[in-house]
Amino acid sequence: MKKIFLGLVILMHITMYSQNKNESINYQSTNDLNLKTRSRVKDLDISIPKMRAEFFVRLYSLLNSQPEKSYEGYEFFIKDRKTGLEFSAGLTAFGVGYFAENNSAKMIQTIDKFNNFLFNNFKDLKDCKIEIENDFGRSIFGFENGKIIESF
Repeated sequence: MKKIFLGLVILMHITMYSQNKNESINYQSTNDLNLKTRSRVKDLDISIPKMRAEFFVRLYSLLNSQPEKSYEGYEFFIKDRKTGLEFSAGLTAFGVGYFAENNSAKMIQTIDKFNNFLFNNFKDLKDCKIEIENDFGRSIFGFENGKIIESF
């Protein structure tokens, strides 16, 4: 009985891992310059400890690419392969969030689904680090030795 139970647990873990890997394939990094003309459509709560760093780490790990750096932040450009919609995610002087050309119901639904997957299902975090210059000095965000790093 214990062997059967252990086998089921392993099968469930493999199935969940496989589903997460398959879902992550739905998203890709893009460098579409048309995304430069968009506005903020969703904010994330920066009062959550290390949210700025965790957002960067999760995006970097999922998309397997460096963001475009700006004076006070970073930005990842994303395409949802299922819907074809493109949006960006990043940090600005106003906090972390998502940006798009429009805030249609379909766009918001796509971003909400992406954000839910990013924070609730995606677990494959990779070592990474980024340094950002701002009016107050330098911020460092990253992931090392299994821990989220955020320093100001």
